[in-house]
Amino acid sequence: PTTQKVVRIYIDKLEADPSLNFDFELIECTEEEKLSGLMLEHKPILVLLDFNFSENKTGYDLASEIKSISSSKILMLYGTFDKVEESLFHDAGINEFAVKPFDGVKFLTQLKNLIEDSQLDAVEIDEPEDIEPEDEVSDEIEEDFVSDSIVSVQEDEEDSIDIGDEWVVPVSYT
Repeated sequence: PTTQKVVRIYIDKLEADPSLNFDFELIECTEEEKLSGLMLEHKPILVLLDFNFSENKTGYDLASEIKSISSSKILMLYGTFDKVEESLFHDAGINEFAVKPFDGVKFLTQLKNLIEDSQLDAVEIDEPEDIEPEDEVSDEIEEDFVSDSIVSVQEDEEDSIDIGDEWVVPVSYT
């Protein structure tokens, strides 16, 4: 209950952050048996999971179960004296961890970063339409073709990076 109160305070601080254009809804789960149902019903982008949430399963097991039904980011919470192997977090699908009691600034930063990462993951990138190759290719072009070269064509070479005879244009998606 104390951890849940602290998390609520931090979520309230995040809601007030103008750089995050996001509405928050905190769904609390106090019983392991309800976890899967709540995950499927609410489809959270972020799960704050206490390592000792279950009496029957480890935090690693619960995180793996969450990842099997959801793409939610997981922030594992555990106490200073809990025996955990941080090296196993990645395999269980845990994205970040926080040791209780929380360092307030670090915890807020972790929450914000995980939420922003979730928003980026949700952005769909349009795939380019398939381009059919020309049926006939001139002998001159065939002679100049190198199969292992990176070739990009751009109008403005000022934004390009020269790496020898090839040009690479930085690309970003927004």
